[in-house]
Amino acid sequence: MSHDLIRGASVGACVLVFASAMVGAQVLNDTCDQAVNNSFFLIDGTNPGLTSVGATASGVASSCGGSSISPIPLPFPGVATDVWYAYTATATCAVTFEITASTLAFPVIAVWDGSAYQGSASCGSLPELGCASALQSATGAIGQALVQISLNAGDFVFVQVSDALGVTGGTFTVDINPALSLSFSAPTGPGSLRIVNDCGVPFATYVTAIELNQGLTPSGWFFGLDISFPTLLHEMTLGPPFIGALDAAGSSDWTLPVIIPSNITLYAVTLTLDPVTQVPALVSSVVTFTTL
Repeated sequence: MSHDLIRGASVGACVLVFASAMVGAQVLNDTCDQAVNNSFFLIDGTNPGLTSVGATASGVASSCGGSSISPIPLPFPGVATDVWYAYTATATCAVTFEITASTLAFPVIAVWDGSAYQGSASCGSLPELGCASALQSATGAIGQALVQISLNAGDFVFVQVSDALGVTGGTFTVDINPALSLSFSAPTGPGSLRIVNDCGVPFATYVTAIELNQGLTPSGWFFGLDISFPTLLHEMTLGPPFIGALDAAGSSDWTLPVIIPSNITLYAVTLTLDPVTQVPALVSSVVTFTTL
């Protein structure tokens, strides 16, 4: 055999081996086990440029569709591809998980309880905390999916991104955004009152409006709170806990130094202001609390 033929055969073999490796290559977060054991797949905030190209089906399917033959009644259900990520909540609040900028054929996002993780064999038995598909997004936009989960500080969850109609995968962004929260408690029993804002933007200006009369709450004029305008203006002159700046963690925590009468129902809402425009940027849910 000539040297040219030998050289040609060697090159062809190398190309074949390389092509086979590329076809068989898998992403490193193909299962929940791989995600939890690789800090690269711990995500938070906005996470652009993620990919499921090269992923396979893990066999774990959420109630919104997922990593098996898709239950979604569409004309061309296919074998889903999926990848896994991990997230640890930094505060107690509702957190939104959303797929954006997606090239997936039919994206599905699912959040699973990581506290039940007991090694790779447990990936298929994790409790589902919530999920959403492209048809169930709060934005209503095809190509996106958004789900909101209530988490406590320190909660560990898995985030699964699937393509319920695709076998080749695609690229996408996962946005994780804690929602501004307001809570009341009586830390030392009757007569005490603690007011906590959490999951806000660090150092943002906050406004916490409190009303004693329910009125039309939770359908009031001020972000659901039915507070009188004079009362709102007066509270804004009092400083914390009605108005102030969140700390470096996006929180504020005040315990009132006076004795609060028992059995008083408080109706309240918190918002934060955009640092440039000074218009409301984030708004909490309306909260009701009865003093002890």
